[in-house]
Amino acid sequence: MTEETTQEAAPQQPAEQPRPKRRSRRRWLVWGLIVLALVVLGVGGMIGYRTLTARGEADSKLAEATKLVENADQVVLDTDEVVRSEIDAASGGLASQLATDAPGAAADLDRAVMLIDEALPDLAEENQPRARALRASASARMEMLELALPILKATVKAAGAVGPAAETWTLIVDAEKLSDDAVAQYNKLNKNAVENAKKLSKQAQDKLGAAKAQLKIVQAALPEADMQPYIDYVDSKLASIALSVKADDTYLAGKTAEANSYSDKFNEAEKKLAERAKRLPGPPSDVVATTYDSMAGEATDKYFDARDKAAEADADLKALTD
Repeated sequence: MTEETTQEAAPQQPAEQPRPKRRSRRRWLVWGLIVLALVVLGVGGMIGYRTLTARGEADSKLAEATKLVENADQVVLDTDEVVRSEIDAASGGLASQLATDAPGAAADLDRAVMLIDEALPDLAEENQPRARALRASASARMEMLELALPILKATVKAAGAVGPAAETWTLIVDAEKLSDDAVAQYNKLNKNAVENAKKLSKQAQDKLGAAKAQLKIVQAALPEADMQPYIDYVDSKLASIALSVKADDTYLAGKTAEANSYSDKFNEAEKKLAERAKRLPGPPSDVVATTYDSMAGEATDKYFDARDKAAEADADLKALTD
């Protein structure tokens, strides 16, 4: 063996192996930051999108609410005119139509208030004061219409009664005058005068018949108004005049004693009639007015309070939009 072969072999060093590559934590951190940034951007974009969408919907709701208030306003204005006007046939006709239209207009105003409540949280800050003023205006108008409904219904009834009630009193007064003239003619105690007395009494009877017919109209139009005292008075006056006519007829027939008897009965009936007249509560129109007030008075007071609120809200709204 050679020296080289006999020499103890030195241990060999293992060949250097390449180290396995370690994923860099920093690289993972970078990728994590990128992903997080993308998520944040996505969420932010979504929030921005949703904010813009909510604001757009809020603006649409406010616009719809504004349109509803505008559409209801004609009914509100017409109703206000009726409430503040004298009761007559014209106001009664308009009140009748408004009594039908007012509930729908009030419903529109109620929806306008609801839409504004829904819109307010998402409205741009600069639009919120106007929205609140519009809400106050719509709410006050809705209250006005709700309070006006019993007023309108009472107006319809009173409008159908006020004209006939006034006509009734005119007819009764005319009949009284004719009856007095008939008595004056009868007291002349001659044939021509008594014949004139009979004609005047007949005219008075016609007037009273027409008055009673008008009272029936009042009673039908406004059952809450008690017309019975006037009907009783007219019936009593007709009975009294019938005695006067009897006196005329018997006098013209030459039955003087019998004529005097009827004349005495007529005078006694007239005394009782005068007492009955004192118990009448004024002209029938006064009863119609009093009845109307009892039906609509409380609602009218509250109506004008709501009207003042609407005027204040309108002033605020005008100041914000000018």
